[in-house]
Amino acid sequence: MPTWECYSCTFVNSRGTKCYVCSAVKKSTSRSNNPRTSSSPTPPASENVQSVTTDDEEEHDAEEDGTEDEAGADATDDDDGDDDDDGDDDDDGDDADEEDEGGMLGAEEVIGEEEEVEDGDEEEESNTTSKETTASLPNTSSWFDDPHREATERFVLPFYSVAWMSVMVCVVIFEHYKWFTAKDYVTLGVLLALPGFYILVTRCGTFGKHTALWVGVQTWMGSYFGTHYFYSILGVKYVLPVGTVEHYSINHVPISMYLLAFPYFTTYHVLSSLLLRKINQAFADPAATPLQQRPPAPAKAPSPGAGASDGAGAGACTTGWTLHNMVAVGVLAYITAVLEAWSIGSFPGYWYPDKHAMLTKGSGFYALFFVTSYPMFSQLTSRDTNWTVLVSSLATASMIWVLYDAWRVFIGPISDLIPTEGMGHPVTNAVDVSNY
Repeated sequence: MPTWECYSCTFVNSRGTKCYVCSAVKKSTSRSNNPRTSSSPTPPASENVQSVTTDDEEEHDAEEDGTEDEAGADATDDDDGDDDDDGDDDDDGDDADEEDEGGMLGAEEVIGEEEEVEDGDEEEESNTTSKETTASLPNTSSWFDDPHREATERFVLPFYSVAWMSVMVCVVIFEHYKWFTAKDYVTLGVLLALPGFYILVTRCGTFGKHTALWVGVQTWMGSYFGTHYFYSILGVKYVLPVGTVEHYSINHVPISMYLLAFPYFTTYHVLSSLLLRKINQAFADPAATPLQQRPPAPAKAPSPGAGASDGAGAGACTTGWTLHNMVAVGVLAYITAVLEAWSIGSFPGYWYPDKHAMLTKGSGFYALFFVTSYPMFSQLTSRDTNWTVLVSSLATASMIWVLYDAWRVFIGPISDLIPTEGMGHPVTNAVDVSNY
């Protein structure tokens, strides 16, 4: 059967004169069965344009129909999708409600956990604070429970005091003094005073320096001024080798006495300060802040313009004028004076005419020194300046001389064996070398 190829859409038709696809009219009746080898005349341009336009219109209509069909299908799908979305929204709403409820429960659980964590943190913080406070407080079971004075007390009492007392005991018991010259006495004083002074200044912190300065001033003032009251009121004489007065004395007081007074006074005041602190703790009001719990002294001293109440008393053994403090100071002062008078009586170089009067009345006179100095030394703190310590020591010496001179004026010598001549003047013959 002969076939022909449409010139418009190239569709190969098997019969008829119209194209089954584009309805174009067959122009040529003579066509080869082989569409690729058969040739056909080219249609006119107008016919081509008309046919192309017709074909385009048909294709456009078909596309619009397909578009409408697809739109309808899409609308149907959208409706189905909307229904599905509504269901999904319902499901989402239910899920959201469940999530809200779960979120509220979870938030409550988180809040509860946070509160528990905060409570635990507060407990840990309070425990840590209490531990730190406990760690910062000194051990009240120990005698050396004041951190500001501990280094000084641990050096002076167990070591320095034992050392110089042992040397003095050996000198007296084994009678080494019989071979001592004036230079030997000075050498003994240097060996017992300077090492203790050096260690206090270099190894015992700020309070060690304050102790060395305060006691050093008292040693000088007591020896230079106070010894002359001992000469006139107690009748004391130093029986020392020839040459002591001419070359080894200051104001008719042997230099060795200046030096030996330092270890004596250091032990007296450090020990009394510790004992007064213990007495204060024993009589302290339980409702008040304990003495050992006072805030520590800062590393730097306060500025000169700082108020007197700024950290006052930090590290100090305060001895307020309460009854138990006054009794304690009086008892300690009198015991110190009696023990020194008794112990030094074994040394023939220190002579007094009436031993009984010396141990009773003489100890009362000597106790005036410690009644004044013990409370003053106990008031020293680590935050005091060197100038404050110097002024405190000088003020203490002034008060002592006032008390001593009042005794001289109103009471006089402790014994009838002591001459009253020259009571208001220095005793120039206090150092006796005639019977040495």
